[in-house]
Amino acid sequence: FSDPTLPFAPAPSGSGSGGSIDKLNSDDEETFVLNIIAQPQAAAGVYKIPVNIGYLVKNNISVVEKNVISVIVYSVPILTIEGDGSLIQGMDRKITIHIVNNGLSNVKLASIEAGQPASAIINPPTYEYLGSINSDDSTTVEYTLRPTSTNSKSVILPLTIKYKDSNNKDFVKTVNVNLPVYTQQEAIQ
Repeated sequence: FSDPTLPFAPAPSGSGSGGSIDKLNSDDEETFVLNIIAQPQAAAGVYKIPVNIGYLVKNNISVVEKNVISVIVYSVPILTIEGDGSLIQGMDRKITIHIVNNGLSNVKLASIEAGQPASAIINPPTYEYLGSINSDDSTTVEYTLRPTSTNSKSVILPLTIKYKDSNNKDFVKTVNVNLPVYTQQEAIQ
């Protein structure tokens, strides 16, 4: 690997940087395996790696063919979604939803939508475009809810987040966030 911008190296048990054969007849085939490893700084995506194939033809004339192979570095995005805040019966309250990208790859075109909870009213907007969430980064969304049941000690807020990974693969994740509900008297204490 002579290109220092490529984040790859020969694997420790790899076959080195190439191979050779003594003779290849016109209808023959040979396979070379080069074991490589992605370096820790490699971002998810498609990389083009130059490959040179050199050989001798009749009369010992040297020929070098320059080709390119593609290598895909991939890691499944891992998003966690958690709610922060509490509700008070009969009152509008803002709660915060934290979306964290715990994975090694970035996500893009992310959006989140809150469904209607069974025991609360959610004020619009319920949909929000988030955009990109880089690896080891987070974003937040706020929703305003009002509990409608006087008997419920919690509200389940259904959330759906949609996003794409670095290779444009679609993902949909649905979670239920449990939010505690207090009476006005309990909230004072």
